[in-house]
Amino acid sequence: MSTSREHTKSEYKSLAEIAQEYQEQGYTVSLSPSAQDLPDLLADCSIDLIASRDYHTVAVSVRSKDTLTLTGRDDLREITTRVNQQPGWEFELVVADSQDPSIPSPPNC
Repeated sequence: MSTSREHTKSEYKSLAEIAQEYQEQGYTVSLSPSAQDLPDLLADCSIDLIASRDYHTVAVSVRSKDTLTLTGRDDLREITTRVNQQPGWEFELVVADSQDPSIPSPPNC
């Protein structure tokens, strides 16, 4: 699995909206977390955002319909399995509109 990939414009827009929603709910948000920001079991997973509050952490992956099929269901199953093994963690998949050209991933926050 890979920890970094390019995002489409719609994926980046969705990611920014999700980050804002979690911040408004009192979560601390980290965009494009590095391997060092994640538990060892998740270090090589493609996670776009982590949102933490108290003892609850949400790992978010944003995909368009196009990138959803490119990376395959097995990748998402593996990420889900690994996240579910982390106490207090849950996985959220967000599917954005497709057919936007790719832009670089946002920097870490």
